[in-house]
Amino acid sequence: MSTFPVLALTGASGQIGSWVLRYALEAGYRDIRCLSRRPQPAVEDGRVTWTQGDITDLFTIDSFLEGVDVLIHTAGIVSYQRRDERLMKAVNIQGTANLVNLALHQGVGHFLHMSSSATLGRDQSHGPLDESSVWAPDAPSSVYALTKYEAELEVWRGMEEGLGVSILNPVIVLDPDQRGRSTRVFVEAVRQGIRGYPTGSHGFVDVRDVARAALALVERGPSGQRVLLSGGHHHYQEVLAGLATAMDCPVPDRAMTLTRALWLNRWARWLGRKALSDREVEMAYEELMFDTTRAREVYGLGFLSLEESLTAIGQAAGRSR
Repeated sequence: MSTFPVLALTGASGQIGSWVLRYALEAGYRDIRCLSRRPQPAVEDGRVTWTQGDITDLFTIDSFLEGVDVLIHTAGIVSYQRRDERLMKAVNIQGTANLVNLALHQGVGHFLHMSSSATLGRDQSHGPLDESSVWAPDAPSSVYALTKYEAELEVWRGMEEGLGVSILNPVIVLDPDQRGRSTRVFVEAVRQGIRGYPTGSHGFVDVRDVARAALALVERGPSGQRVLLSGGHHHYQEVLAGLATAMDCPVPDRAMTLTRALWLNRWARWLGRKALSDREVEMAYEELMFDTTRAREVYGLGFLSLEESLTAIGQAAGRSR
């Protein structure tokens, strides 16, 4: 791309959006429009225009998208609690539909949607999950996964109506800034000296790689494809042990059964302490693998190692004590 497009970014002060903004400025973007619910800008730079607002507000986002070439949509609600179902539907589904409709209205050339690997379902009967994996409505899932899946449907609908789109599907995101829920859960567990670990596994990706991937797809232009992002497959034991080492905390060394994990989590909830949803606990015992051939070979994307990610998180966690 010879000239930098006018870039709009939702969720600009969130986990992924904040890194996209950081890298876009480093790359030389000169006109970045940022939408954030926070009243004060996270980054003060003459090249950045901040709009305080919400993607459920049609009037705000209509003016926000005026004159925009590329929209990177990272805003969303991540929760596994049933009580947040209405909010997630309003933000993740209807908010995305609003952006799609107004991007079409304003003539935005490229809508890059930040989705989740949760939309790929969990059917591994044909091998690791990849971009062709099909959502199974009857399979166990979370409300969050359902809202992200329906948000993707809005993006595909926009493509059918003439909108240029691309979709990124990151797995569990590790973030040195600890803005993401997953990273905060891992750090808090290690700080508390957790000794037991769940026996499942998943894909993990550094937030910095996700942000770089978003800008790489902007450079290529709308593809009409989704791209799965995962730095590698790891057991939760490996993640917790590596993070404990990076934080100089006791290393979890005891496998915990799902039954015991659910009991302890419910006991914590009964005592009024921070607790996960039962579905989150169950997911930590699933063995999920992902095939990132498209990201690596078609798009030439690279990924930091798990050790690099955990070291950065450990260093940041040490500074925040």
